[in-house]
Amino acid sequence: MITTTMASANAETVVAQMDFDRRNPSTEKVAAQGRMINQLWQQASQLRGIGKYSEEITIRSQIVKLQPDSFLAWYWRGDTLSSLGKYEAAIASYDQAIKIKPNYLLAWFEKGKANHELKRYDAVITAWKQALSIQATSEFEQQLVQTIIPKKIAVSIQVMGLTKREG
Repeated sequence: MITTTMASANAETVVAQMDFDRRNPSTEKVAAQGRMINQLWQQASQLRGIGKYSEEITIRSQIVKLQPDSFLAWYWRGDTLSSLGKYEAAIASYDQAIKIKPNYLLAWFEKGKANHELKRYDAVITAWKQALSIQATSEFEQQLVQTIIPKKIAVSIQVMGLTKREG
């Protein structure tokens, strides 16, 4: 990324631009921050692997602060919150991921699952129908769209009907 820019630009211009605007962080500082973010992602993944979700959420929250425009940072924060049973907060994180990348099928699917845990069946169906409208880009997403989500919607509609009759 930086090497491509530098290769195509005049070296004097690059140095002049770096000296001209001291408000921009140095290349070294940017690289250090990138390494730190990579380390945080690795730590979060390792903690998830051993089921330490409380520790993982602390790191996921740090990542979101450092990368507020990363849909994946928000998605994984939501996933961790769901693992902790914090569905309201998870939905808020999925909403942020969706705001950044509206066609992120997995965020819509997981948002539906979190709403299901809260017994918000209208919101479940809305989220899952939105997921069905998105082009699947992996084998797993194809399974979700072709089989899993339609079955889950049918079950949610059934449960919703039973809940309304009882209420």
